[in-house]
Amino acid sequence: LNFTYSRRYNPSEFQDAFGNVNINGQLKNLSNAGVMVGFNSKGNDFYEPHKMGFFYKLPQKYIFNLWYNSNQSKKYYYNLTFNIVKRAINQNHLYELMMGNTYRFNDKFSLSLSTDFSTAKNDIGFATIDPNTNDVVFALRDLNTVENIISGKYNFNKNNGITLKVRHYWTETIAHKLYTLQSDGSLVDNFTYTGDANQNFNVFNIDLVYTWQFAPGSFVNIVWKNSVTDYDQDITKNYLGNFGQTIRAPQDNNISFKIIYYLDYLKLRKKTRT
Repeated sequence: LNFTYSRRYNPSEFQDAFGNVNINGQLKNLSNAGVMVGFNSKGNDFYEPHKMGFFYKLPQKYIFNLWYNSNQSKKYYYNLTFNIVKRAINQNHLYELMMGNTYRFNDKFSLSLSTDFSTAKNDIGFATIDPNTNDVVFALRDLNTVENIISGKYNFNKNNGITLKVRHYWTETIAHKLYTLQSDGSLVDNFTYTGDANQNFNVFNIDLVYTWQFAPGSFVNIVWKNSVTDYDQDITKNYLGNFGQTIRAPQDNNISFKIIYYLDYLKLRKKTRT
């Protein structure tokens, strides 16, 4: 049972309390499986309001987690995770499915693909801050999120190699009803904000890293990073439409070069004495 307390605004109000029961084991084929049942008490979220001095009173929630990992000594192995989260308000529930696949061609080259899909119904969270009234606006909303990651690794030899990671994250927020957050953490109906509370957010990243170990504990790293962020309020596009629009958006490219050299003080001391 874990407790986390926050004394930022009111010492008598803790952030949350969480407890869970976890059972897992290894099967005869060297795969692993497990199940977890958890409970979050009522609490206070000091981060979701996006405004200093405010907090949101969280309802209690129940968590169910089921997972399976195949034998990782095989050339091909995979993992599956399924999560259900239910909150004791507005029939709020979240379903999440995570799938990972890895194929090891040989000792030098491997490829991985992971997919994370989640859908939340009747979730409540931050929407915006009303520029006219300065109110913190929350929304009753549906959330759909998809994240795909492709990664690869190739080792030229034991001292140098290349790793590549390509990631696309997309989340869609469909607002149904608006609320105004009060100073005591409660919500009241909002009838003044007239803006669009829907959100469509995409992130696309490429990370390419070359690493060379030229001496024990000493490395040369050359890193190229490509980043694209795209945000609008158009929730009518499908996955391919979102991805196509994202990769056409302005890109941020960065190349860095780093040398790490390990210096053994004891060896230097011996040499100076001799």
